[in-house]
Formats: sequence, structure tokens, C-alpha cells
Amino acid sequence: MNRMKQLIFVIIGLMIASLVIGLMLMSVRSDIKDQVENSSNENVKASSSDTNEYIEQDIVFVSITEKYIMGRRCVGYIIDKNGNKRDYNFAEKGALTPDEVLSEAEKSFDTLKSSSYISETDINALYNLLYRVDKTAKFDAETTNESEDNTTTVYGVVYDNGKASLVKIYSYGNNAETPHDPNAQSIKRFLSQKK
Repeated sequence: MNRMKQLIFVIIGLMIASLVIGLMLMSVRSDIKDQVENSSNENVKASSSDTNEYIEQDIVFVSITEKYIMGRRCVGYIIDKNGNKRDYNFAEKGALTPDEVLSEAEKSFDTLKSSSYISETDINALYNLLYRVDKTAKFDAETTNESEDNTTTVYGVVYDNGKASLVKIYSYGNNAETPHDPNAQSIKRFLSQKK
């Protein structure tokens, strides 16, 4: 009787092992299939176009850092419609208004080195939020941080009848400002994590 019980346990063990191995093979097969499909979709996307056709403007956000050491200078980065970050340094131009920084960024857009920053899905979501920001919404000015000598302000670039205008999203550093507008708050939360 002992041998019979042992044989039954061995058979049950083999059946369970084959079931587990079968499930693992199916899972691996499914994962490989998904990877191949995703890879081919990305290749099709990359080969068809390197630009985001949904967003009709090149520059979506401008981050301006004003440094006060040795005079006021402007440096920062822009985020383009593909979610790429392009650093700029206009320090040699002296003190520039935010609109002048945008103008200089537009002129030198093609010469600014870009690096991947956020996904196309994320930039599309941020773009939609940007166009919903209430341009008249107030800000809370936070206690100034005395240890910092600069302030960074992030602006969204909004076009109306072909004319660009800047919408302040938030500031941090010496003169920090937090937006009341919920769309601007969402943009701030996302971009603050990307620093």
C-alpha cells in the first residue's frame, strides 16, 4: 500500500510540475509577444516621424532662472513639443524679460542641444492642462529663501491667433510662488518631480 501511495504522490507531483511549467511557458511566450509588438510599434513611430504632430508649437514650457550674482543673468531650459529638454544660457545678453527670453529661445531653438526629458504622452497631457490654466489666477508668495541667490520661474507658452504669450505656472528659489489654479498646480506637481 505504501508504494501505491508513493506512486500516486509522484504522479500528482508530476502533473502539478507540468502545469506550472506550462503556465510559465505561456507567460514567457506572452511577454515575448508583447515585447516584439511594442518594439515594432516604437520603430514604426520613430521611422514615421520624430515630431509630435498633436502639438502645433515648438516650445511648450520655458524655465527661466535669474541669477543675481555679478548682475542679473538668465539661464534655464525649454521643453519642446516632443518632451525634450533644451538648455539655454543667455547670460551674455544681460537682463532679459521673460518675453525676451522666449524670443531668444525661438531664434536659437534649432541650435539648442536637446535631451529626452518626458514622454510624448506626458507632454500631451501637460499641453492640455496648460491651455486650461486660468491666466488671471492668483499665486501664494512663499517665505523667501534667504540662502538662495536665484529664482526659477516656469512659464507655459500659449498661442492665440499666432501670437505667443507666457503663462506663469510657478516659481521656486528666493522668490517662490505657488499657483491657485488647479491645472497649474498639476503641472507644478509633475514638473517638480522632474528637476
